[in-house]
Amino acid sequence: MKSVLDRPRIARGAVLAAVAVLVGLALTGCSAKAKGPDLAKAINTMPTLTKLSAPPPGLDSSGADGIWESTGSVTEVTDLISAKVRPDERTASGTGSFLLYPSGTVWVSELNGKSEVVLYKDNDRAYRRHSGVLLASTGWGNRMSGYSGGGGSDNGSSGTGNGFRGGGSGSGK
Repeated sequence: MKSVLDRPRIARGAVLAAVAVLVGLALTGCSAKAKGPDLAKAINTMPTLTKLSAPPPGLDSSGADGIWESTGSVTEVTDLISAKVRPDERTASGTGSFLLYPSGTVWVSELNGKSEVVLYKDNDRAYRRHSGVLLASTGWGNRMSGYSGGGGSDNGSSGTGNGFRGGGSGSGK
């Protein structure tokens, strides 16, 4: 039979076990959130988009993980993708529209009267490729730090951060 002296030890063990379970659940939830949607799978299910095996002439898709084409306008295609998989950030520029997800970046641009959809599974790669446009989006740089290394890129550093170090002078950077 347990004595009164053993009860605190049992209670302490139960509390530690409960804390361990909660920490495990929290870590599982965080990793699932950071992973994000399977963008290629979602885009492949859209009947108005055709998967291309090679980029059309004139489309610079260096570093891309997938390319699709549509006869719809850039806005229509961007709206379609956004409705299917809600992005965390959306921005438009003269070069097209960009959608940011924890699992990648989608760029929709116009070329020869068609809309080209380019998927980058690595947000760092997309950011480096289109930094001139994405720097102008105030929300993009702020969100990117949480999505660093989407496809394993470490930007040549220790693997933390996304390489974006803000504006201003180069002093202290």
